[in-house]
Amino acid sequence: MEVLKDRVGSVDVFISNATGAVLINELDDLTERALMKTMQYSAWPTIDYVLKMKDRLGSYPRYIVAISSAGPDRYHVNYDMMAASKASQETLCRYLSYRLRDEEVFINIIRTLGVRTEAFQTTFGSEFAEFIKPLLPEQRMIDEEEVAKATLALCSGMMDGVRGQTITVDRGAVFYDNISRIYQERDLLDF
Repeated sequence: MEVLKDRVGSVDVFISNATGAVLINELDDLTERALMKTMQYSAWPTIDYVLKMKDRLGSYPRYIVAISSAGPDRYHVNYDMMAASKASQETLCRYLSYRLRDEEVFINIIRTLGVRTEAFQTTFGSEFAEFIKPLLPEQRMIDEEEVAKATLALCSGMMDGVRGQTITVDRGAVFYDNISRIYQERDLLDF
């Protein structure tokens, strides 16, 4: 914060994509320590950084976008703690938006489905990435640029009427990415 203060004085846009999780492979992995560690790495940083910016830089960022995932609403392998943490992050951001309602601060959350990144590979493993290829063709995967464009839109001033919202960037897949879609496309899939 001191370096930021010396170099730029304040932060106009803060994109929070800090994440880290204890992956759950079996029931014995479900521990309070695992939950608290994941919350510390994934849910709390957004709030902590925003509060520290106000304290040390004298102002809040005008735009704050927290990056989340579909984890709170959809099952993902080994994702128990991360899903709980993302749900908590989204809730905390909505409440922070409410608490800062009289400030010129615009806080929103972007949820995505799987974006093939290093974190995707680390979380789900290379075997999973290979397994889903026939089920989820490359053109259905979300890429970083789509997430970036949605983030830019939220920080452009043109969407200042949107506050405390969770916006899903998924090309509509939450609606159609299910067993019925797989059945309908069975002739196109490698089954």
